[in-house]
Amino acid sequence: MAESEEKMGFDLAQLSEQALSTFQPMLEQVPMASDNGAENIIMQIADAQSVDELDRAWEGQGWGDLLNRPVEVQAIRRAESDFDGGVGCYLIVDMTVLDSGERTTVTTGASSVVAQLVKAYCLGALPLRCVLVQSKKASRNGRYPQHLQILR
Repeated sequence: MAESEEKMGFDLAQLSEQALSTFQPMLEQVPMASDNGAENIIMQIADAQSVDELDRAWEGQGWGDLLNRPVEVQAIRRAESDFDGGVGCYLIVDMTVLDSGERTTVTTGASSVVAQLVKAYCLGALPLRCVLVQSKKASRNGRYPQHLQILR
C-alpha cells in the first residue's frame, strides 16, 4: 500500500475498542489475498482485455486516478498491511470502470472506503456500483477523507 494512501482516511487505531470489536468480525469474513504472487500475476495477465493491460499486474495502482468516476466493484480481498496501527490490512479491489469498460484492480487503505466495502461484502451487495469521492479540504490531521458514493 502506498504511503500516500495513509493520508486518505482516518486512523482506525484511534477508534474505540467497541468500534474495532464490531468491525473486526466483519473484516475477517473477507477472503485473504493469495500469497502466491506468481498465480496472481498469471491471473491478471489472463484477465487482460487488450495489449495495454498486459503489464497491469506490475502497476499496483491505488484508486486515485479513478476519483469521481463511476465503477462497479466485483470483488475484494484483504492483505496484511506493512503499517502499524489500524486493523492491520488493506483491500485489493477488482472493478470495472463504467465509463470505459476497463477492468482493473486497485488497492485502498482509506478507512471509510475499507469499512464501506467490507460491509457491502458482508451484506452480499457485491457487485457494487459507486464513485470514490474525496474531500477537497484536508482534515485537521492533514488527511483528505474519502468515501464511496453508492450509485442507485
